[in-house]
Amino acid sequence: MMNNYMKQPIAIAYIKGGPLAPQIIGTVIFKDVPNGTEVYVYIQGLPKYQPAQPGQSPIGPHGFHIHEFGNCTIGNPNEPFGSTGGHWNPDNQPHGSVDSLDSLVNNNTMITTDYINNKNGQAYGKYA
Repeated sequence: MMNNYMKQPIAIAYIKGGPLAPQIIGTVIFKDVPNGTEVYVYIQGLPKYQPAQPGQSPIGPHGFHIHEFGNCTIGNPNEPFGSTGGHWNPDNQPHGSVDSLDSLVNNNTMITTDYINNKNGQAYGKYA
């Protein structure tokens, strides 16, 4: 699958975990298509889901979003990517949750994911 896309004009973002999760690595591929963008996400090293414990936040479930800025300078180790800005949101959509994925991507977007290993996904749409 990736070989066909490597022959076409694309943008690639290489993912590298920060101080809280240095084992995370991956690649995000952006492909220009008619009426939108296809986004392919390949991630390795995500920690397993753990429900919240008293006094401790849950780990996961994991999601995907794009930030406003490409600046990943690590500042505060407890909030390492503050320099990335907010979530990129060109249509000012309300921020959703796991139960309301459509509010994150708007009505013009289709998302598929590989539920077998829950680490690969793709999206297509106006701003996908």
